[in-house]
Amino acid sequence: MRFRNPLVLGAGALLVLVVIAVYHRCLAVPFLFDDTTAVVENPSIRRLWPPDAVLQPPLIGGPATGRPLLNLTFAVNYALGDLNPAGYHAVNLLLHAGSTLLLFGLVRRTLRRVRRPEADATVLAAAVALLWGVHPLASEAVVYISQRAELLVSLLFLLTLYGHARALDSPAPRRWQTLAVAACLLGMASKEVMAAAPLAVLLYDRAFGAGSFRGAWRQRRWLYVGLAATWGLLGALVAAQQQRGGSAGFGLGVRPLDYLLTQCLAIVHYLRLAFWPQPLVFEYGRPLVSALATVLPQALLLLALGALTGWALIRRPATGFLGFCFFATLAPSSSVVPIITQTMAEHRMYLPLAVLIAGVVAGLDALLGRRSLWLWPLAALALAFVTGRRVNVYQSAPALWADTVAKVPQNDRAHFNLGRSLAQAGRPGEALAPLREAIRLAPQDAAYRVELGNAFLALGRTDEAAQTYAGGVRLHPGNADLHYSLGLVLRQRGQNAEAAEEFARSLQVEPAREDCQEKLAMTLVDIGRPAEAIGHFEAALRLNGYNPDTRFNLAQTLLALRRVPDAIAQLEPVVAAKPDDAEAQFALGSALAQARRWPEAIGHLEAAVRLVPDLPGARESLENARRAAAAAPR
Repeated sequence: MRFRNPLVLGAGALLVLVVIAVYHRCLAVPFLFDDTTAVVENPSIRRLWPPDAVLQPPLIGGPATGRPLLNLTFAVNYALGDLNPAGYHAVNLLLHAGSTLLLFGLVRRTLRRVRRPEADATVLAAAVALLWGVHPLASEAVVYISQRAELLVSLLFLLTLYGHARALDSPAPRRWQTLAVAACLLGMASKEVMAAAPLAVLLYDRAFGAGSFRGAWRQRRWLYVGLAATWGLLGALVAAQQQRGGSAGFGLGVRPLDYLLTQCLAIVHYLRLAFWPQPLVFEYGRPLVSALATVLPQALLLLALGALTGWALIRRPATGFLGFCFFATLAPSSSVVPIITQTMAEHRMYLPLAVLIAGVVAGLDALLGRRSLWLWPLAALALAFVTGRRVNVYQSAPALWADTVAKVPQNDRAHFNLGRSLAQAGRPGEALAPLREAIRLAPQDAAYRVELGNAFLALGRTDEAAQTYAGGVRLHPGNADLHYSLGLVLRQRGQNAEAAEEFARSLQVEPAREDCQEKLAMTLVDIGRPAEAIGHFEAALRLNGYNPDTRFNLAQTLLALRRVPDAIAQLEPVVAAKPDDAEAQFALGSALAQARRWPEAIGHLEAAVRLVPDLPGARESLENARRAAAAAPR
């Protein structure tokens, strides 16, 4: 893009300003839904070095699984701003603004290649980019942090095409071709949608550059070799994903044919939203279509569009290029490979929407000529208004989930997340109704009963919490969370023996639970079985050796068993980690006194008294240690 042209510069600046104006309130949106697994609870983003952990996201079925570049951007965000969601939203907004500029540049250069005048090309390209930049159907990808994958892959897809378009016009094309290949490689590390990019470049070259496949290969074969080589990275990432942590792939309980039929419904729904973006839904649940008759009109429409695309690829290469890009960028998520966590999602339309808008603008321009130009500012204004209202819905999790429940009342996950978000917002009483509705809609989901029990606990209704957990245990005896939660409420009610049994059952299902290991250990201490507790404290430390509270509790148990040297070995790292903890200083000082290590004991007891002068027993222990030290033989 040559910024020496004031019209181009002005259009680009206007696009960025409009996008920021429409989306600026997204900076106040909290972490939502999958943001928990992608960011908040993602251990691999906690440090940038060494890079191996960052570039190998955990296989937990979250948005970052198998997408190292996406995970790296989250790690950079964490390094710069910890868990402040505003920083993550700012990056998403910048990516969207950057993609809007790239779309503007790509469309403008393409129109110039078909010999449209400079001014016409700039205005039409600005119209395409503006409509896409403010379209409400793109809002989920922009506002929802976890969907940065869509933003990244779209920016890199567009950059790949833009680099190629610049190379076609450049007297020194090699640097632009290198940029295209580099962008394509990075895109493969962002999301599977990028698989279509090498073919998209070839089709673009055939339609707007060389004029034929043979000519494109003859003139730029090494470009296509480089682009094709990037498929190797994508193949390696997909092979290592293990079905995206169990969230996508074959053999996960959803038949490919059912998923394909569902996508017929989904894609036609996306197309309708592109032209009339109401109602927008954050989370559609997991609807599945198992009969062709249910979606026969949608399937016939898509078959017709697919056939038209095939015909256009032969007869009308420019139109065929657009049709290919639309279907190919939807195919990884909207074809036969089941994504069992979300069978429909609006963010999948982010990049295909740009293709669709470009086709509509070009079509109306061909039909109406300059008379179509007045349509685009009006359409953009209406779309921006709807997008602004949609961004407002994201401002709080309860508001977003209430909006989802209102639009998709049969979505059990929406009711569950509404209830959970209300409970997390300190409104557990309001959470009961949606959680009960989630259980009614999906009684097989144990997590819903856990959350309902938690809401009862937050209200102080322990009997109802216990009944909820116990009922869940009867229905789902193999669920570790239900056993653990029931153990917690039994322990709270003083039924420690029964609580220990529930904790033990939870660990039989899921032994690698630090919280349950520690709770079982503490409960065993309470019922007079400290020797058994030691092993569970040690198991908890093996799972998380940095927890000083677990070490402190283990040390107290060791002291009760008169294993003083072992207790000292546990307390020393606790005091090193928490030197201002008076109780830890007191415990270590007392243990050292029992070992008759008087100077060290006195030092820690003095520290305890200095930190909390009225700490029970601390002054007395200090005086006793001083007397014993004075009387000790030298």
